[in-house]
Amino acid sequence: MDLHVNDKCYSGDQVIEGFTEHFGNLTSAEKSSQVKDYHYDELVEYEIELINDMVKSKETPLANHTELKKAIKSLNKGKSADIYGITVEHLIYAGEKLEQLLLRLINLVFKHGCIPDKLKKGLLTPVFKNKGDRCHTANYRGITVLPVVNKIIEAIVRDRIQTRVLQDQNPTQRGFTANSSPLNAALVVEEVYRESVDSNQEFELVLLDAKSAFDVVVHSHLMRRLFIAVSTTLSGG
Repeated sequence: MDLHVNDKCYSGDQVIEGFTEHFGNLTSAEKSSQVKDYHYDELVEYEIELINDMVKSKETPLANHTELKKAIKSLNKGKSADIYGITVEHLIYAGEKLEQLLLRLINLVFKHGCIPDKLKKGLLTPVFKNKGDRCHTANYRGITVLPVVNKIIEAIVRDRIQTRVLQDQNPTQRGFTANSSPLNAALVVEEVYRESVDSNQEFELVLLDAKSAFDVVVHSHLMRRLFIAVSTTLSGG
């Protein structure tokens, strides 16, 4: 089939090149085209620099064997292999010697505060959104399979900061929340609607579709909010 990327058309074996260009453009989009308030943007960059300095001035607590085993156990089985051909099952059944080596690697990451470039590589697959023309890349979303080792690091950090994040999370948020679901939010909307009908009052519902938000979000602005919520926890404060 043909694939349209902006003003270009890719055919046959070149389709993969079109997807490569499309997703590459998303990750390398000019921030200046997304930022409207430049004064706020400068403030964000300044605050991130300060927060980074504060976090780096304190040592991040090293991971222990209990945290590692809990992180491995929390990962879902039956998933695709990563770019290095490693699956969760490899680590689950690898044994204690590999766990010790893995723990040393993770603690080097915590000690130096840096993720190796090899752990930032992933396998990206375009998935059709089941709407619109299949020939346009805008109608596809990318799903990336990250290195399994990277997922374990994320799981350890997630468990450490989860309590703090839940404290700062909006109480009405239902998505990506344990023991909750967007269906809970739908229930609230339904009840308010029925109440408005019974009381003969006007009911207005405003829905915001943040189309491709995570593809074009300004990462520094997002990271600032995350840093403020978790920097104290990560630094052991």
